Amino acid sequence: MAMGAKGKLKGEAVLPFLDHAILNQLVNDVSKEAMTSLLLSLHTEIANTYIKLQECVAQEDMAKVALYAHALKSAAGGFGAMRLSNLCNMIEEGVRTQSSQDVLNSYLALFNDVVVETQAALAAVKLQ
Repeated sequence: MAMGAKGKLKGEAVLPFLDHAILNQLVNDVSKEAMTSLLLSLHTEIANTYIKLQECVAQEDMAKVALYAHALKSAAGGFGAMRLSNLCNMIEEGVRTQSSQDVLNSYLALFNDVVVETQAALAAVKLQ
């Protein structure tokens, strides 16, 4: 799959970095104060998993790449970080189905940008 404009894969729908309906539901479910703490935890989780995933890629430990992608997919999706969750799903499935290295490399090339944009979107969240 080739990369297209605006950091997406050709043929892929552009998902929002954050689904604010999911975030709003979380605020309603927990509290504004708890949500602030949870968002900080997610920010840290994304940063730590990003580092671990990059290390595993460098070591060519694809089983751990799939494991970390799966964990981050779930965490990101639960907070409405849809683009990151979807990309992690594509990385995980790419490893599990033994996609070509070119396909995995295209996903991994997007990973840094999607992490940076997701972190920026999370930092800009204003809880009401």
